[in-house]
Amino acid sequence: LFFSILLCLSVIASAQKTDLSVTVDPVDAITESTLTEARVSLLNPTDSTEVDTFRRLKIIGDMIPRYKFIYENNQATLPCKYIVRIKSEGYETSYYNLNILPSEEKHGEVIRDMGRVRLPRIMNRKLDELVVSATKIMMVMKGDTLVYDATMFQLAEGSMLDELVKQLPGVRLEKGGRITVNGHFISSLLVDGKDFFNGDPQVALQNLPAYMVSKVKAYQKVPDNAYITRSSEEKGPRIDDPWVLDVSLKRQYAKGYVANAELAHSVYQSKPMLARLFGLRFTDKSRIALYATGNNINMSGSPQTDSGNWDEYTRKQGENKTAEAGAFYYIE
Repeated sequence: LFFSILLCLSVIASAQKTDLSVTVDPVDAITESTLTEARVSLLNPTDSTEVDTFRRLKIIGDMIPRYKFIYENNQATLPCKYIVRIKSEGYETSYYNLNILPSEEKHGEVIRDMGRVRLPRIMNRKLDELVVSATKIMMVMKGDTLVYDATMFQLAEGSMLDELVKQLPGVRLEKGGRITVNGHFISSLLVDGKDFFNGDPQVALQNLPAYMVSKVKAYQKVPDNAYITRSSEEKGPRIDDPWVLDVSLKRQYAKGYVANAELAHSVYQSKPMLARLFGLRFTDKSRIALYATGNNINMSGSPQTDSGNWDEYTRKQGENKTAEAGAFYYIE
């Protein structure tokens, strides 16, 4: 009788239900930005049928919105085995075994965090009589440097650098020209590795034509005096070294001139006025630039190239007449 009761209790204990929570963060293998449009599913390991799906969960408290995917089941029976399938358009589908053991249960629940799962982009190749053709890659990680191929982005004719930067994956262009790459603040904007208007991004963003750009690089810049202040054994940047965005011009634009002028009007005032002029002469050894701008329509920044309208955030409150001019030169 005692043995029967013990056996019955064991069966009841083994059938107890547990609160199960599984989280995962699918990210781009290169940029490590979360794939918010991913689909994460639980599959039966026996026949690979779909059991359930994860839902997207916004992480509260971060300066930059972040998301994870979560699966919750308050009727889970341990032990349990699943296959986690992660799919996202343009990326290779990934599969992971998920085994939950009774020993993981604490206070009636099991919490499993699978962490970041890096999904590689699909590389399309076409074979025809032993001839291989591959699509160009938008971005690639070279050591500590994230390199964007500017020629891969479709822009309207007449677009300036700011329109290109807005399209770069993982890059955010905020008010006043503030730029972040995967959450890292960009302290200065360089052109061919050299300062452009003392690193002020606004001048380059609004005046440098996008068609001149070959590549855009994001990396941490080691101080020029690092060879003095740091040991010879220290390789690469430190965690607190500033991030920069380095714009590389196409080879045919290594020498020459570029100029643009702009007039604009506003529907918000009866006497609108905006004028802007920019000129740049550059060689592989020197760079000279001049610019001037003025307006009385309470605006800053630049118009959208596809519509000709000014961005909403550029309209400031109250009377705001602006006149500004500047010059920059660099000789190597």
